[in-house]
Formats: sequence, C-alpha cells, structure tokens
Amino acid sequence: MDSLKVDSLKQPWWGSRAMARTTLVSTTLPHRPANAQWAPFPAQEATVTDITAIVLKDWLTDPRVYLIDVREPAEHHSEAIPQAVLCPQSCFEPQQFPWQSTAIYVCHCRSGKRSQQVAEQLANHYGSVVYNLVGGIEAWKAAGLPVHTAEHLS
Repeated sequence: MDSLKVDSLKQPWWGSRAMARTTLVSTTLPHRPANAQWAPFPAQEATVTDITAIVLKDWLTDPRVYLIDVREPAEHHSEAIPQAVLCPQSCFEPQQFPWQSTAIYVCHCRSGKRSQQVAEQLANHYGSVVYNLVGGIEAWKAAGLPVHTAEHLS
C-alpha cells in the first residue's frame, strides 16, 4: 500500500518493543484476505496507523471496519460518531477483546491520546495493524462530520 509512510518509531508505554507509527493519507481501504493474517507491511509487525476523519468516513461504509470508542460511558452518551462501539479504556483488556483477523479496527477518543494507547495495546497483543483516529471525535466534528448527540442516543 503506497499511501502509508513511517513517521517514527514509538516506544510503547507498557513494554520495550518499539512499534512503527504511520500515517495513512489515502482513503483506499486496506485489503484483508479472508482466513489470512494481514498487515500493509512486508513483516507482520505490531503497528498503529493514524488516519484522518475523512479517511475514516470513507472506511465506515465497509462492514469489516469496527470503530471503537474508548471514552467513558458519559462521554459516549453525550455525543458519538455513528457506528462507534463503546469499549472504555478504563476497563479495556486486549486479551478479552473479540478479535477477528479479517476485521479492520479503528480506535477513537476525544482527542486521540487514549485511543492511541488502546490501539497500541491491541496491536501489541495481536501482532497486527490497528488504526487510530488522529484528533479523535474533535477532529471528526471539525471536519463537519455528523455525531449522534444525547437526544439521538436515548
């Protein structure tokens, strides 16, 4: 996939193995063949790839994409990106996460910091690529994209 570039090597906060950090600049959805381990890099490395709100908007039309909201329940219930599934960071355990090797996982929070940590946990635990919404729901709203508010969610 030529739209990925390695920005830096980032040391995970929980361990010593460095993870490549990348930024996705294309809206083309990565291909994950059925029944196969997949990563957009030659080696199966634990990586977190940042994506923009516009890229995520295009990706959400694909049923393989799972958007994980790692904010707390009160935050999620006040406003949420459509299709986001709540999985709070405060009680998140990667080994209990219902992982599917053909799915594409994108994490988000308010600004992108908590979701980066959860994405790193998932990537490290499953040795795969996980995506992080840069700027979180704030970037999503700044791009003029819709959110469900408390009145829609109740």
